[in-house]
Amino acid sequence: MQIETLWPHCLNELQQNLGASQFNIWIKPLSAQMIDDTLVIAVPNQIFLQFIRDRYLGMIEMAAAKLCAGVPPPIELKVGQMSAPAPRVAARSANAASDEAAPAAAVAPVKTGKRFDAGGASHETTRL
Repeated sequence: MQIETLWPHCLNELQQNLGASQFNIWIKPLSAQMIDDTLVIAVPNQIFLQFIRDRYLGMIEMAAAKLCAGVPPPIELKVGQMSAPAPRVAARSANAASDEAAPAAAVAPVKTGKRFDAGGASHETTRL
């Protein structure tokens, strides 16, 4: 099989080995693509990242190993959404400085609740 089919293959393996609710809650929201020979898996938030790392990363690696003759590519988990891979360009573009400053993936801020200062006033906290 080709490397382009790696993530769909992993999804199929996981769907066969997990219950429907586990698959739909934890695996279906993930997206992935190959970037520089690494399978980069995007997760919706930090809770997903930790849970996938702790509970499902081994299963994903085993599914990938089946497709890749026993040696899966490196797998990276990241919070955010997958963006379309940028075309590889040998020379720097005229807008290289602004290109480098643009984020690779959109990450929405997460409201984490209220915090209180020493005077007792509450403040809404936001984390990226």
